[in-house]
Amino acid sequence: MKGFGLRAEASGTKSFNLRYRSGGGRKAPLRQMAIGRFGPLTVEQARFEGREKLGLVAGGADSVHDRIARVPPATSPGAGKVTPFNSPSRRS
Repeated sequence: MKGFGLRAEASGTKSFNLRYRSGGGRKAPLRQMAIGRFGPLTVEQARFEGREKLGLVAGGADSVHDRIARVPPATSPGAGKVTPFNSPSRRS
């Protein structure tokens, strides 16, 4: 499945994630969503969840964008700033 992956942290934690573009094709922002942790979730279960989430995105839903929109405004300047995943200002 395109966009499905496993992220391994230096601490040993492994989590499944999903990368997708919501509307607009290649010009749409690249989004990344966590599906769950490896261990409690098997690869087959994570793939199933990923397919369901991609189906919702194809239907017009964008849970990452909706979650960002629900974040209350921050009191200090720059505290609530969200940098897109593919932003050129993000350091590698």
